[in-house]
Amino acid sequence: GIRGDVESRGLGDVYKRQLICVVVIYYIINRTTLGFKLKAVGFNRSAAEYAGINANGSVLTALSISGMLASLAGALQVMGVTYKVSQFAGQEGYGFQGITVALIGGTNPFGVLLGAEFFGAMKFGGTRFDAPSEIVDIIMGCIVLCIAISSLLRMMISSNKKNKGGV
Repeated sequence: GIRGDVESRGLGDVYKRQLICVVVIYYIINRTTLGFKLKAVGFNRSAAEYAGINANGSVLTALSISGMLASLAGALQVMGVTYKVSQFAGQEGYGFQGITVALIGGTNPFGVLLGAEFFGAMKFGGTRFDAPSEIVDIIMGCIVLCIAISSLLRMMISSNKKNKGGV
């Protein structure tokens, strides 16, 4: 069953490492000055620069952290799940899947973890129950569209309120 798959592949260790990374990133973003600087630059680069934050340095720091996490994910994928490097690793779509997971998770590391679990369950469930992979991709695409549309609607509503002088 699923429990045997998790134990035989060493996925329990992978999940533990993922959870540790999520907790560390959550702590950094929400409890440190580094996280404050990263969020400030992300929300409004000009205001952050005006406040004395080195925006270029913050962007490089954010890119370095994301690169570190991506390399750790790749190492965990090879060492704990597949035990091999795919010849066509660029064609497996991990980059686009990562964007989808980040969109589902929003700006919260725990949300990204839940989004990744949801995405993995959709992918695994689709193959486990012999559903065509295209159907799973269509469902995930619809979810991404709904999330994007809700963000767009929120932005349009807040823009309307500002134009009308509301709060």
